[in-house]
Amino acid sequence: MTAVHTVHPFNVSFVEARRIQEELRTRVDIREDAGRLESFTLIGGVDVAFIGNPHDVGAGNARVAKPAKNNAVMAIAAAVVYDRLRRIVVETAVTTAPVYFSYVPGYLSFREGPAVIAVITKLTVPPDVIIYDGCGIMHPRGLGLASHMAVLTGIPGVGCAKSRLCGDYEEPGVKKGSWTPVFLKGVVVGSCLRTRDGVRSVFVSPGSGVGVDCARELVLSTADRYRLPEPTRIAHNTVTAAKREKPAGGIYYG
Repeated sequence: MTAVHTVHPFNVSFVEARRIQEELRTRVDIREDAGRLESFTLIGGVDVAFIGNPHDVGAGNARVAKPAKNNAVMAIAAAVVYDRLRRIVVETAVTTAPVYFSYVPGYLSFREGPAVIAVITKLTVPPDVIIYDGCGIMHPRGLGLASHMAVLTGIPGVGCAKSRLCGDYEEPGVKKGSWTPVFLKGVVVGSCLRTRDGVRSVFVSPGSGVGVDCARELVLSTADRYRLPEPTRIAHNTVTAAKREKPAGGIYYG
């Protein structure tokens, strides 16, 4: 089982969630020499889906600002460990966990975090780094999903988002490997990267334990025939299949 360093409560108010983000961002390490591509062979990928329920989300003392995006009360997460050199999946894990937060931009890690941590702890092969379907430091408070989970798990993280949460950038060229920097308050926080010729770019940012350049190189090195890097693409397919197999009309626990 993969160990997790520390875990804080996720069933908190927005005020407390913001305080936690402000505290944890001081532990983020994005030095360019913090991680090198050649030191990352086993690449983790994580994705989360939601199991529907007719009621809104907002358990405990969380003050819900707006309805949950998909009226979910349970999250289902998949994690894969992908060997970057051999181009094979080494391990896959799936589990479920409660959802305490409604969908609010900038607080994704409080919505998905319990499921992400639960599925990472199920892995028997610890990944060298994990790519998340979300942001790293390309976040209003510098602590997106990839940064948040990297700090809690102690495993370096990279965010690869399909859309921009914040920051300014220019569109890169149309060829695979083209990229432009993304700026937030005048600081480079990531890259707008083209992973395939002519397809929409993705937004890559370091979570923690890697730098901006290494994060971009890692995503590009694992993006083969598709827009998304293989670890998160496979994790997405895995969690989608697992969601289809859940008991009809019910919730299952992994």
